Amino acid sequence: PLLLPLAAARPGLPLLSRLRLTVGGGGVPTVSLPGSFLASATRSVSEFTGVAGTVEYDAGAPTAAKVSATIDASTVNTREAQRDQHLKSADFFDVEKFPQISFTSTGATKTSAGLEVTGDLTIHGVTKPVTLDVDPISAELKDPWGGTHRGTKAVAKINRKDFGLTWNKALESGGLLVGEDVAI
Repeated sequence: PLLLPLAAARPGLPLLSRLRLTVGGGGVPTVSLPGSFLASATRSVSEFTGVAGTVEYDAGAPTAAKVSATIDASTVNTREAQRDQHLKSADFFDVEKFPQISFTSTGATKTSAGLEVTGDLTIHGVTKPVTLDVDPISAELKDPWGGTHRGTKAVAKINRKDFGLTWNKALESGGLLVGEDVAI
C-alpha cells in the first residue's frame, strides 16, 4: 500500500489545505510486488525513498481532491543490493532512460470506504489510467514541533507488463520468477 503521511505546508492552514507529501518513519511509500522474486513462494516488498508531491484536500469537498506525486526511480530499495541494481537496469525501470515515476490525479469519487482517486500513472515512459482506493483522511494532528499533519493509505493494483516491464525468467521447477500483478 502507498502510505501517505501528509504534512501541511505551514501550520494553521484552513480545512482547504495544500499539503506536501512527506516520507519518513513508517510512512515510506511502498510498492509490493506480489509473487515477484520466486513467484510461487514469496512476496517482495520494495520502497522508494525519493518521493515528492502535493495533495490538495478539502474535508468539506473531498471529491475536489488533487494529487500529484513524483518518485525518483533510482531510490528503489528491496534491502537486497543485487536485486536493486537489477530493478534499476534496462530489464525493469531503466532509471538512466526513465528516472521518474509519476502520478497526477484526474478525479475523485467518494465511496463508503473513503475515496477513489483516478489519475495517470507513468512508469518506464508509459502512462496509463489507474484508480487508487484511498482510506479516509485522518484528522489534523500537531507534532511536538508545531507542524500539522494528516495521513491516509492509498492502494492500487496494476499489471507491470502494461508499463513495458516485461522481463522474466523461467524457473527450473516451473513457473516464472516475476509475477505480473503489482500492488502499489
